Amino acid sequence: MDKPNARLTVRMAKWYSTDSRNPIVMKLEIEDAKSGLRILEIPLTAEQVCDAIIGNSEATSEGWFTECSHLIGSTHEHKSEEVTTDPREPSHSRKKDGETPTAVWTRWAEKQVSEFEVDGWGARLRDLQNFHNRVRGTALTYNVHFSRFVDSKGRPLRV
Repeated sequence: MDKPNARLTVRMAKWYSTDSRNPIVMKLEIEDAKSGLRILEIPLTAEQVCDAIIGNSEATSEGWFTECSHLIGSTHEHKSEEVTTDPREPSHSRKKDGETPTAVWTRWAEKQVSEFEVDGWGARLRDLQNFHNRVRGTALTYNVHFSRFVDSKGRPLRV
């Protein structure tokens, strides 16, 4: 038998619908087994779950496809790099007109990791905010997680 290429996950929902009479209690998720990408999500109410379990009727619900169909079947690669940051972290005084403090920080963080973002690698910027990622014995160096998707020939794909 061939290796499965999809995974179905049934999980309790961490969010509820705005309709208090039919809160969403469960989600069905279908993932691409190779890349780990969630392809489809289907929310279910308690009534739909019960109907499906007892076999009383079909449980029909609308879901949504995620916007990653071009990445199905690809490989998701990960690496970690030590990034030494500029000691002059952005301040609110250097913001451009109408720019939020978050936008100022994001622009600064993107500059710090730019030399590592080649060949399709993308940084998880929030690693620069987490002191748990700081390299021991340093004040300005962080372990930053990078990831990318590649096709079967190892060529990077656009996310």
